Amino acid sequence: MLHDFQDGNGPVPSHHHPRGGGIVADTAYVADGAYIGEKVWVFGYSYIGSDYISCYGNARICSSTLDSHVTLDEKANITASHLQNIIVSGKAHVNNSTLFGTHSDSIMIRGDTVIQTVKMCGDIVLHGGVWKRAPIFARGNSYTMGETSEHTFRVGCQDHPYSKWKRDLDRIADNHDASPFDREMARAMIKFAISIWSNTKGWVMK
Repeated sequence: MLHDFQDGNGPVPSHHHPRGGGIVADTAYVADGAYIGEKVWVFGYSYIGSDYISCYGNARICSSTLDSHVTLDEKANITASHLQNIIVSGKAHVNNSTLFGTHSDSIMIRGDTVIQTVKMCGDIVLHGGVWKRAPIFARGNSYTMGETSEHTFRVGCQDHPYSKWKRDLDRIADNHDASPFDREMARAMIKFAISIWSNTKGWVMK
């Protein structure tokens, strides 16, 4: 069969993947064990292994490598990238980037996030913003913490706008029995994150 993947190359030889029925260009390799949903396109010189790879929705994978423990859903768009231990959903775009989670599903990219020419490794959650650098990320005694968009920051399960952190950091820390070390690390990390986003510069946390 021929299929036009709308990448400028016109209709190219393709086939339906046996698990899920998605359309795969003959130039791409997809292991039989991977799940490729019926509306998913895999094209270019993509390589998709069989180790816990699931692609749903209208995901698009162009000339990218999906190694292991990767889930794509909704309108996730992956181009010229290498992914491992990650979930990408929403309208997120990952372009020319390498994203390796430290364990299964430890990177989550969703919403309208755009990642362009970035290398990321760690426990990272992003739900917005255009990223041309890796997000700030750290491990405290009990929590991981890091940027989640240009307006928000996460400490453990608490993901809030910078304005809320500025106002309520100590109350949130008290409610979750945060150690003094984690509390002050979070304060320092949030200050640093604020300083590098132009739309939040000028704030002072005391």
